[in-house]
Amino acid sequence: MNPFKAYQQQDTPNWSRIDMLIAAFDGVTARLKKASDHLKKNEELKAQVLLVRAQRIVCELYAGLNLEHGEIPKNMRRIYLFVLSSIGLGDKLNLEAAIDAMATIRSGFLDIRDEAIQLERSGAWHTVDREPTTLIGAIG
Repeated sequence: MNPFKAYQQQDTPNWSRIDMLIAAFDGVTARLKKASDHLKKNEELKAQVLLVRAQRIVCELYAGLNLEHGEIPKNMRRIYLFVLSSIGLGDKLNLEAAIDAMATIRSGFLDIRDEAIQLERSGAWHTVDREPTTLIGAIG
């Protein structure tokens, strides 16, 4: 097959917003768990790299909040700040608390995932027209 035609026929990623959020939470959690393992082995440099990557994802999530939409984004802001302080931007490292916070919110997103996708597909929410380069780039 002609390489150009093969390129044209590729499906572009069609991420829903909720799936991007879940992927971001998974990315943070995976990095925090690996960092915790490295810290148990006294491999601080390896842990620090993962903690910075996790912080970057949480910062991207934080930056995406629109605080004009009521209490939910304001509460999410508090959670993101708690996670950031727990993974190295505060006085004390508490990876387990950060992992638990991310898992709790991820579980809530999973509970509303089907409804969120349905709203996005129905046009009630705008779909994501292109690959989310900033957030997914931070996760990858």
